[in-house]
Amino acid sequence: MNGLDATNMEDDNMRKEYDFSKATKNPDIKTCKKINGKNIDLVFKKETHGAEGVPKEMWVPVHHYDIVLHGTDTVVGEINARFGHNEFLYYGGNVGYTVNDEYRGKGFAVEALQLLKQVFLQKGMDKIYITQNLENIASKRVCEKVGARFIETVELPPDNDMRIKRGETHKNIWELKWE
Repeated sequence: MNGLDATNMEDDNMRKEYDFSKATKNPDIKTCKKINGKNIDLVFKKETHGAEGVPKEMWVPVHHYDIVLHGTDTVVGEINARFGHNEFLYYGGNVGYTVNDEYRGKGFAVEALQLLKQVFLQKGMDKIYITQNLENIASKRVCEKVGARFIETVELPPDNDMRIKRGETHKNIWELKWE
């Protein structure tokens, strides 16, 4: 079986559980300006709503953070948190992150995701989806290290913005549950 055909009954049940029609929006979200960690801190930059190519009815609040070395102003990457669940977020994920080349391999993406746990829980989200490009092994390791569960490999719909703009055709979908 190749990775693109990885589907089982549990995955089918998960898809039924994921109701794309119920986009979660909360305009009263309180913004945390800085979240301190052990090795890194998250510094809030801005809140946006939606993205180019995403239908307006699917827009959700997005918080953008710099990932900085703990106790310094040295930016080592960035992460954003997308609050809600809908079809576009299933394929695009509730988080997006990047770590600058010279700081990769130090666990900063893992710690940044762990720091966002409190923010997602505050918003009533005890489950998020993380998507990973098939060839991005580092992102796969991040998903594994934070305890995410692999759900499935999906083909992006023809009208998906990542397919249209970036030529991406498939994504690995991971589910991270917090208690």
